[in-house]
Amino acid sequence: MLLLDESTIHALFRNQNGDDWIGGVHMVSKFYEYVPFTLHGKKYIVSLRFPNYLNDIGFYEDMLLKAVDGGYFIPKRDHRIISLLSIDDNYSLSPMKEIPYADINSLLKILFNAILSYNNSNSYVNQYFFESVSNLGNLLQEQIPLMIPKGNSVMFHDEISPPLYGFTIVRPI
Repeated sequence: MLLLDESTIHALFRNQNGDDWIGGVHMVSKFYEYVPFTLHGKKYIVSLRFPNYLNDIGFYEDMLLKAVDGGYFIPKRDHRIISLLSIDDNYSLSPMKEIPYADINSLLKILFNAILSYNNSNSYVNQYFFESVSNLGNLLQEQIPLMIPKGNSVMFHDEISPPLYGFTIVRPI
């Protein structure tokens, strides 16, 4: 569990407008950038973590992802690891809990728009990975192609072993 101070939470959500809202990209450390969002008025954060190897933590091999064939998937240098975080009343962050089934489509739309917002301001970063023990990975694969802006595409990395999932946003040249 990570604790943020009240002023940081206030800064992240300063421009909140409405119950379903997506904020801008904010660097909160040399390891993380956050995109704040609300779903039905509750505050959440899309956390985008830089690869540890780029921050002189661990070894290059640590960023290789296990593949379904027993080998490895080698990500691009500039990729991000996504986590969804909930914010409680004490300003602590924890992994997002299960949400009601009725809210899944709204969450997927907000999540993907938050990632597109991040990608728009960091166009060189177009590869994203996340861990999902629920059905979120499969739901994203079904729903994202319906949400991608015209002229763009998404390539899912089916060769990665669950519970990890990944995709690359492909934009026209």
